[in-house]
Amino acid sequence: MLNFDTILPGENDDNCRDPKYLYSLLKNTVAAFRDVHQELEDLKHVQLENECLIGYLSQRLAIYHLGDFATLPHAILLRIFRDALPPPWLLSGSKTLLPNPLDISWVDLRTKLSILAVCKSWNRVGTELLYERVTLRRILHLSVFVRALESREGLGALVRHLNVDCFVPHGYSRLYGTETERILKLCPNLSHIGVSPPFWIPGLPCLLPPMSSTITSLEFSRGFPYSTILPFLVELSHNLKSLVLSLPAVDDQHPALTFDKLEVLGLDVDNESEFPASKWRIPALRRLWVSFHGVRHHEILTHLLEAYGATLTSLRLPRTSREFHVQPLLDRCPLLESLTLHEDAAKSVHHQTVKFIDIFCVEKPRADSLEARFPSLRRYRNLAFMASMFRDLPFPDEKEPQAENSEPEEAAAGDPNEDEPESTKIQGEEEIIKVLESLPEMLEFMDPRSVHGLATDNFGEFYWGWEDIPQRRSDYDSDGCSYSESDAITVSEDLADLNDAVRADGEDREIGHDEAIELFYSTRTLESPNTLL
Repeated sequence: MLNFDTILPGENDDNCRDPKYLYSLLKNTVAAFRDVHQELEDLKHVQLENECLIGYLSQRLAIYHLGDFATLPHAILLRIFRDALPPPWLLSGSKTLLPNPLDISWVDLRTKLSILAVCKSWNRVGTELLYERVTLRRILHLSVFVRALESREGLGALVRHLNVDCFVPHGYSRLYGTETERILKLCPNLSHIGVSPPFWIPGLPCLLPPMSSTITSLEFSRGFPYSTILPFLVELSHNLKSLVLSLPAVDDQHPALTFDKLEVLGLDVDNESEFPASKWRIPALRRLWVSFHGVRHHEILTHLLEAYGATLTSLRLPRTSREFHVQPLLDRCPLLESLTLHEDAAKSVHHQTVKFIDIFCVEKPRADSLEARFPSLRRYRNLAFMASMFRDLPFPDEKEPQAENSEPEEAAAGDPNEDEPESTKIQGEEEIIKVLESLPEMLEFMDPRSVHGLATDNFGEFYWGWEDIPQRRSDYDSDGCSYSESDAITVSEDLADLNDAVRADGEDREIGHDEAIELFYSTRTLESPNTLL
């Protein structure tokens, strides 16, 4: 620090009048100021160097982290992103009549499309996630999906879990059969197939092709013709591990079937159902869930547990009448570990080996009462009735059931879709029931090319990737962003856009593959990125 007291002479100093002295003093003062200025400049230079060094190190750190993520092995990225996606049990309960972009299934899809847009390595992972589990909700989607599989080699091998949930109108049954056959040929690694249309027109031919021996999981919705299902049960009975269908009305001509490997069975029971005790042999059954749409459930439940209760470890019982005694059913299940039931039945039952209990209830049961009646109990949950749409809600300390179609080292999504129990209430249910009741009459007056969606279906969009874009870019496998929001498309299947006549001589004519593709592109609308995602 410059000290002026040591430089300037005092007032009485005689040297103040000496010119030589004053010149020397001024010279020394300038030199001192020069030193101070140089020190300040050096300090500013050091500060600037520190700022540059901090910025450089920050950039290097960011590049280092980006490089780490970009070079992670494919299998590690798959595990990370599968944990970031909705779990299989949540997706299995999200099947709705009218698709909604806010549904968990659409959130799952948008997440996968976002992964595609990051870089080359993430694009490959996102493609595998996008195609390993496919749900086709509209009849035209079958043709578009076939076109995507044929346009890029290797996509079909990624598909393991396929749900064909589209409604088949008049004039499309042949297209439904031929396109399904092509899909099965293009997807050699399929292990699950679900056929769950919201409605099947009575008397409409159902032309499903033969299925590969790799199929270990089948699901068919309520009302799907059992005459169509039976050949597949005969063909795949020795391979199936999971089966979901409506319990049929079995006659004496029904063949005897042995399901050697079947572990999961979901049954939808109505008033016409007959339990095929002498026709179905299932020696290794572990998980059973039942839903009712009739009044004969007591008899069916008794027969089911008499036949299969000895090997069950997981049982989900539907809501029963207050007069029905559930305890005799549980007595037939000595190995039971997981039990799901409604509050009326839970008040009086007991079991020695049950470890996990789910109770759909309004009033919370007393924990001490449950512990006294279930001595092996580890966890129990009180669930709202809305949660009954989900079949496999894992307990925190219970290993989540592995999907039928997943590899041993992977946690792929593959549980078959959930039935919708009677207790599950959704908004607008009465209006939907009215639509379904009047649907057969409506179909008689509707053009076959105009029945893919309701006129009021504002959520009937279908999102797809680059495979179905005619002028798709060739850089989808390059570094950097490989997918943009503008590449995704939506299909709005408004009746007003589908008004071309396809009837000839008063009869329906069948739609072909090329015509379906043309119709798909003629009715799709490109949305803005904000609207799309």
